[in-house]
Amino acid sequence: MSMGSSSMVCLNRCGFNGAERSRDERSMGGIIETEECGRSLHAYTVQKEPHCGREWNEEMMNRYITGEGPDLSAHQGIVDMKRIRDAGYRMAGLRMGYGRNNVDQQYAANADACYHLGMSVVLYWFSYAYTAEMAAAEAGYAVAQAGKYWKNCPIAFDFEYDSVNYARKNGVDITKQLATDMAIAFLTHVRDAGYLPVLYGNRDYMRNYFDLGRIEAAVGKVYIWYARYNAELSEEEREAADIWQYTSGGRVPGVQGNVDLNWFYADFDKSMDRVPREEKQNINIRNFQAAARADGIRDENGNELPQGDVGELCVKGPGVMTCYYNDPQATAETIKDGWLYTGDMAKMDEDGFYFLVDRKKDVIVSGGENIYPVQIENFLSAYEKVQDVAVIGLPDERLGEITGAIISVKGGMECTEEEIDEFCKKLPRYKRPKKIIFAEVPRNATGKIEKPALRKKYGAEHLVARQNMG
Repeated sequence: MSMGSSSMVCLNRCGFNGAERSRDERSMGGIIETEECGRSLHAYTVQKEPHCGREWNEEMMNRYITGEGPDLSAHQGIVDMKRIRDAGYRMAGLRMGYGRNNVDQQYAANADACYHLGMSVVLYWFSYAYTAEMAAAEAGYAVAQAGKYWKNCPIAFDFEYDSVNYARKNGVDITKQLATDMAIAFLTHVRDAGYLPVLYGNRDYMRNYFDLGRIEAAVGKVYIWYARYNAELSEEEREAADIWQYTSGGRVPGVQGNVDLNWFYADFDKSMDRVPREEKQNINIRNFQAAARADGIRDENGNELPQGDVGELCVKGPGVMTCYYNDPQATAETIKDGWLYTGDMAKMDEDGFYFLVDRKKDVIVSGGENIYPVQIENFLSAYEKVQDVAVIGLPDERLGEITGAIISVKGGMECTEEEIDEFCKKLPRYKRPKKIIFAEVPRNATGKIEKPALRKKYGAEHLVARQNMG
């Protein structure tokens, strides 16, 4: 995008207005430097927001934007970070975890991809604290996760309505003083660990929960990550925001479904200090890669599949097992023509990277269509009332199988089939659950969904037996 000729507003709290160019200022191509804030920020002209289709007026069109990027967590499931970056998004918000050291299931994969692709990040921890001590502990968890990849980067305290509701269930009323005390505890720990403190919130929280003056007096410089959708920012909001989360309905290549999108006004690139990491490989991994890249994705008949198609991942090499001990039947089902069939459904991209899609035994075949439960589980997990979800195949006389979703609803909330049906209209028709069951989702000690127990309970156990025989 190019610079426009209309007045510009610097959002870095210096109050600079481009229509009043009375102070020292100079333009160098796409970069504006101002004496007032001392930052070099790219100037972008946004004529029409491409993701949500809103028309922008003259005041909204010209901003000092350093970049744009999505907010990613386990709710988005597996994402293709390379596609995200190649589409022009060189920054990303990454959820590291939540509450008492619960690490986000996709954090390691997302952080590793951003690290190797050279993308800037703003990391955040979703808080379930209701004392300052709990907030400080959460900051410790956040710093520990950030330190695996970056020695210095922005880390945000994410305290939202779910956080307030959780505190209330534990008998604690979140007052402005308590919310401010928790923010100070979290952000002070972040600052003392050498990271940049960031406070996430919307207009309600910035006015009624956080005393920004007291926070900055205690912590020093605090960056503001401001969420406000489908509305223009007031002058006060423009002066405060370092990051503006401007929509929850963004569409980004490499991400399935809608995603929060952010404009970054602060230049965090210079603060990104990566931890040196030694890339380790052993002989088994090398053999696996060599074998898989040569001929690793096959269909149900053992035929090699082209790049991008989903099939069963097969491996061969000296580090691969040769048999099951005293179990020739299992060996014959797993090892064919020297190839070990892993039971994982996968696909390979144009760069030779492999992406696991689902377990073969969990794939639902409905009317000839292969449906991968993990994709639907990730989609449904993004619904605000869903605590946990499992998707399995249920017997159907006409289609063979239909998709069944077992949904655990968040405490204190009520949810109906009609709500889930409406939410699932964003999915292709053949992927939409045909049966919705509200019940607890059983998980084992390692956190995996106990799908065999669900199949047995809801009558789908024989489908897996039939697939294994076939």
